[in-house]
Amino acid sequence: MSLTLEELIEQAEQLSIAERLQLISRIAENLSHSEMPVSVNKYSITDFRGIASNQLSGIDAQNWVTELRQDWQEREQGFK
Repeated sequence: MSLTLEELIEQAEQLSIAERLQLISRIAENLSHSEMPVSVNKYSITDFRGIASNQLSGIDAQNWVTELRQDWQEREQGFK
């Protein structure tokens, strides 16, 4: 029979402070000897397909970058 996390927590709360510390120590030791799971990317590059489709519709990407840089330069000059 497998216990749920809530059941384990309830049982741990019934332990004395010394027993809880011993439990923490054993869990930490067990974790330190365990292999770390391989990091899994949360998103795939294909998840972003079409995310900015309205941004560049029909506009050359290099022209868009050039215009963006010019806008930033104009804003920086306005702050001086």
